[in-house]
Amino acid sequence: MLVEALIVTFVYVLGRCEWFLGSSNIRRPIVLGTILGILLGQPAQGAIMGATLELAFIGAVSIGASMPPEMISGTVLGVGFAIVTGGGTETALALGIPIASLLLVVNTVLNQPILILMCHRCDHYAELGDTRGFERTVLASGFIPTIIMAPIIFCAFYFGTDAVTSVLNVVPDFVRSGISVACGMIPAIGFAMLAQMVWGKKVAPFFFLGYFLVAYLEISTTGITIFAVIIAALIMLLGNHGNLQLAANAKEEVDDNEF
Repeated sequence: MLVEALIVTFVYVLGRCEWFLGSSNIRRPIVLGTILGILLGQPAQGAIMGATLELAFIGAVSIGASMPPEMISGTVLGVGFAIVTGGGTETALALGIPIASLLLVVNTVLNQPILILMCHRCDHYAELGDTRGFERTVLASGFIPTIIMAPIIFCAFYFGTDAVTSVLNVVPDFVRSGISVACGMIPAIGFAMLAQMVWGKKVAPFFFLGYFLVAYLEISTTGITIFAVIIAALIMLLGNHGNLQLAANAKEEVDDNEF
């Protein structure tokens, strides 16, 4: 169990390092779940569990002062517990979301004062024009919260596996069935949230076009993707052609006005 706990902690640290590696989306559940599954010897299960949690967390974005659940810890602990205890996708989902909400509180209480202090230090170095001090503070503000949370993730997994196994053994079958049904609804909810974010008058016709092509012509997802790429390319080409034509007409009008 020590090795598994170290692997889970390593994947957690890897997910937290996105601020240092750039916007690589490595912190997303579908990526972390796959990596953790590979390291634990269950790549297919890890990818499936990560994809399910990805749909559950697809709307978890920080807007204003609102803080979304701690997605990285929820993913690595939920997927890790599910794989080690032999549970399925419903186990990862049932554990991942509560864990993410709980560790959001822990992360906020422990790290928010440190980040506020670091912000004041950055302001101080900016006033002095000390670029090296500013850079050191920015790096520290990324590494220190990760260093604080990593032992918590390790202890939670190392000491919590037996407890999770015991709890799962006493969960009634109807609860497991209910969670399984909920897991089947998660993809629909995730896609609905995604559609709501991008929905508009220009998008609606293409949505219904794809739906009816699948429903009545039974075209595969690959076929729909090919059609979508072709339509997008045509729209871009025709749009660029129209813009060039408008620019040419405007230039001709300017030339005529000059004479």
